[in-house]
Amino acid sequence: MNHKAIALEQYRDDRQLELRRQIHKHYSQSPTPFVDWTLQKLPLNGDERVLDAGCGSGGWLFPLANRLFPKGEVTGLDLSPGMIQGLQKRANQTNNIQLIVSDVQMLPFTDHTFDLVMANFCLYHVPDINQALGELIRVLRPGGTLMIATGSRTNYTELMTIDQNCREHWGFPLVDEQTEGYARFSLENGDQYLRPYVNWWERYILDDSLVFFESAPVIDYYASGMVERGGISAEQRATLISDVSRIIQQEIEAHGSFRLRKSAGFFLAKNTQ
Repeated sequence: MNHKAIALEQYRDDRQLELRRQIHKHYSQSPTPFVDWTLQKLPLNGDERVLDAGCGSGGWLFPLANRLFPKGEVTGLDLSPGMIQGLQKRANQTNNIQLIVSDVQMLPFTDHTFDLVMANFCLYHVPDINQALGELIRVLRPGGTLMIATGSRTNYTELMTIDQNCREHWGFPLVDEQTEGYARFSLENGDQYLRPYVNWWERYILDDSLVFFESAPVIDYYASGMVERGGISAEQRATLISDVSRIIQQEIEAHGSFRLRKSAGFFLAKNTQ
């Protein structure tokens, strides 16, 4: 599987990622948004030089830049030129954000450049996770902080089960949940990747749910990426969206809402090498 090509296609611009971010913002039940929750736990003095690798639509980039202004600075890096282009106008309105198109597996920085290195909801897209981690550690100064956010491999099971059942019903390609998404780098297995690079880490987890009272935002979420898994045709995609929408609507009519359980969190470590 060409994870790099898949990531570039899914994230050729920020529209799908931003749609999902807005759905999490409006339908999550936690009183504290996940990004705010993570930033509360970061040990920052205000003068740090930060790398946000896989910065996406800027969920961490801009809050961090605001927090570090005027002494600190943030470099946002993403493989997708479309993502970086979407951030540029807003970044130009600040004086402590730099944006770069590059691959986390080959970072264009000298050793020990940053005080804080982040890779949030990024590593499960990377073809060689160990190579990427080695690069993240390389550019982190001794004593610097590494933060890697991800989700649980059990996230969105309710929707994934409906998706798989519909695929099976129609004889469409099934999805190998052992090789997709969070299964590659998750809250459950991320420590196995970290072990060769850091001597200790802390793992923070926020358990939450998305609760929907209408089917439209669920289908928007499903159509923004999940349905694409398995290499389906446009006709198969339309069939799945129609079937899943019907089943979700039935669930809401029967139970009053549709809930997706999710756990998100991050690993926090120090570079002691």
